[in-house]
Amino acid sequence: MHSPADAVVTKQYELGGKSISVNKWGLALEHSPISTNYRIVTELKQDDGMYIALVKVGAMWVHTIQLSHSTSHLKKGEEVGFFNFGSTVVLLFEKRKVSLNEKLKRESFIRVGEPLANKIDVKFHTSV
Repeated sequence: MHSPADAVVTKQYELGGKSISVNKWGLALEHSPISTNYRIVTELKQDDGMYIALVKVGAMWVHTIQLSHSTSHLKKGEEVGFFNFGSTVVLLFEKRKVSLNEKLKRESFIRVGEPLANKIDVKFHTSV
Protein backbone atom coordinates (compact mmCIF):
# COMPACT_ATOMS: atom_id res chain seq x y z
CA MET A 1 0.00 0.00 0.00
CA HIS A 2 1.24 3.47 -0.83
CA SER A 3 0.37 6.94 0.36
CA PRO A 4 -2.17 8.62 -1.92
CA ALA A 5 -0.74 12.09 -1.20
CA ASP A 6 1.88 14.15 0.62
CA ALA A 7 0.35 14.28 4.08
CA VAL A 8 0.82 14.11 7.85
CA VAL A 9 -0.56 11.21 9.87
CA THR A 10 -2.94 12.77 12.41
CA LYS A 11 -4.35 9.53 13.88
CA GLN A 12 -3.91 5.81 13.47
CA TYR A 13 -6.06 3.19 15.18
CA GLU A 14 -7.43 -0.35 14.93
CA LEU A 15 -11.09 -1.38 14.62
CA GLY A 16 -12.98 -4.67 14.37
CA GLY A 17 -12.10 -8.18 15.36
CA LYS A 18 -12.90 -11.28 13.35
CA SER A 19 -12.71 -11.10 9.60
CA ILE A 20 -14.61 -12.70 6.75
CA SER A 21 -13.62 -12.84 3.12
CA VAL A 22 -13.56 -9.51 1.26
CA ASN A 23 -13.93 -11.14 -2.17
CA LYS A 24 -17.15 -10.81 -4.18
CA TRP A 25 -18.75 -13.78 -2.34
CA GLY A 26 -18.03 -12.28 1.08
CA LEU A 27 -19.42 -8.95 -0.06
CA ALA A 28 -22.49 -10.61 -1.61
CA LEU A 29 -23.40 -12.40 1.63
CA GLU A 30 -24.08 -8.99 3.20
CA HIS A 31 -21.81 -9.47 6.21
CA SER A 32 -20.34 -5.97 5.68
CA PRO A 33 -16.67 -7.03 5.78
CA ILE A 34 -15.51 -3.55 4.80
CA SER A 35 -17.04 -2.05 7.94
CA THR A 36 -16.75 -4.97 10.38
CA ASN A 37 -13.49 -6.82 9.61
CA TYR A 38 -10.28 -6.04 11.45
CA ARG A 39 -9.02 -2.69 10.14
CA ILE A 40 -6.21 -0.21 10.65
CA VAL A 41 -7.32 3.35 9.90
CA THR A 42 -4.74 6.02 9.14
CA GLU A 43 -6.08 9.57 9.07
CA LEU A 44 -4.04 11.92 6.89
CA LYS A 45 -4.03 15.71 6.57
CA GLN A 46 -2.60 17.43 3.51
CA ASP A 47 -0.87 20.84 3.58
CA ASP A 48 -4.00 22.47 2.15
CA GLY A 49 -6.06 21.14 5.07
CA MET A 50 -7.86 18.34 3.22
CA TYR A 51 -8.31 15.08 5.15
CA ILE A 52 -8.06 11.54 3.76
CA ALA A 53 -8.67 8.27 5.60
CA LEU A 54 -6.61 5.28 4.45
CA VAL A 55 -8.42 2.16 5.71
CA LYS A 56 -6.59 -1.15 5.52
CA VAL A 57 -9.09 -4.04 5.77
CA GLY A 58 -7.98 -7.47 6.93
CA ALA A 59 -9.33 -10.52 5.09
CA MET A 60 -10.58 -13.85 6.40
CA TRP A 61 -7.94 -15.42 8.66
CA VAL A 62 -5.56 -12.62 7.68
CA HIS A 63 -5.00 -10.05 10.38
CA THR A 64 -1.47 -9.46 9.19
CA ILE A 65 -1.49 -5.84 8.11
CA GLN A 66 2.15 -4.81 8.26
CA LEU A 67 2.84 -1.08 8.60
CA SER A 68 6.16 0.03 7.13
CA HIS A 69 6.23 3.79 7.76
CA SER A 70 7.75 4.99 10.99
CA THR A 71 7.28 8.74 10.72
CA SER A 72 4.23 10.97 10.75
CA HIS A 73 5.10 12.57 7.39
CA LEU A 74 4.25 10.66 4.22
CA LYS A 75 5.22 11.43 0.66
CA LYS A 76 2.88 10.61 -2.22
CA GLY A 77 3.69 7.09 -3.44
CA GLU A 78 5.65 6.14 -0.30
CA GLU A 79 4.97 2.63 0.97
CA VAL A 80 2.88 2.71 4.13
CA GLY A 81 2.40 -1.02 4.58
CA PHE A 82 1.46 -4.36 3.05
CA PHE A 83 -0.74 -7.39 3.58
CA ASN A 84 1.01 -10.74 4.05
CA PHE A 85 -1.81 -12.45 2.15
CA GLY A 86 -3.62 -9.63 0.32
CA SER A 87 -6.80 -7.80 1.19
CA THR A 88 -8.54 -4.48 0.57
CA VAL A 89 -7.79 -0.78 0.95
CA VAL A 90 -10.53 1.84 1.21
CA LEU A 91 -9.80 5.54 0.67
CA LEU A 92 -12.21 8.07 2.15
CA PHE A 93 -12.15 11.69 1.03
CA GLU A 94 -14.01 14.71 2.35
CA LYS A 95 -17.38 15.24 0.71
CA ARG A 96 -17.25 17.39 -2.44
CA LYS A 97 -13.46 17.79 -2.27
CA VAL A 98 -12.46 15.35 -5.02
CA SER A 99 -13.83 13.94 -8.25
CA LEU A 100 -12.93 10.39 -9.23
CA ASN A 101 -10.82 9.81 -12.31
CA GLU A 102 -13.19 9.18 -15.22
CA LYS A 103 -11.00 6.30 -16.46
CA LEU A 104 -11.54 4.19 -13.32
CA LYS A 105 -13.62 1.10 -13.93
CA ARG A 106 -15.57 -0.96 -11.43
CA GLU A 107 -13.72 -4.08 -10.20
CA SER A 108 -10.47 -3.15 -11.92
CA PHE A 109 -6.98 -3.13 -10.48
CA ILE A 110 -5.29 0.14 -9.65
CA ARG A 111 -1.52 0.31 -9.90
CA VAL A 112 0.85 2.61 -8.03
CA GLY A 113 1.08 5.97 -9.77
CA GLU A 114 -2.27 5.75 -11.56
CA PRO A 115 -4.48 8.76 -10.81
CA LEU A 116 -7.51 8.00 -8.59
CA ALA A 117 -9.07 11.40 -8.07
CA ASN A 118 -8.61 15.11 -8.65
CA LYS A 119 -9.16 17.88 -6.13
CA ILE A 120 -12.12 20.10 -6.80
CA ASP A 121 -11.49 23.79 -6.38
CA VAL A 122 -14.62 24.73 -4.46
CA LYS A 123 -15.48 28.42 -4.35
CA PHE A 124 -18.39 29.58 -2.27
CA HIS A 125 -20.46 32.51 -3.43
CA THR A 126 -22.87 34.41 -1.27
CA SER A 127 -25.76 36.54 -2.36
CA VAL A 128 -27.05 39.54 -0.47
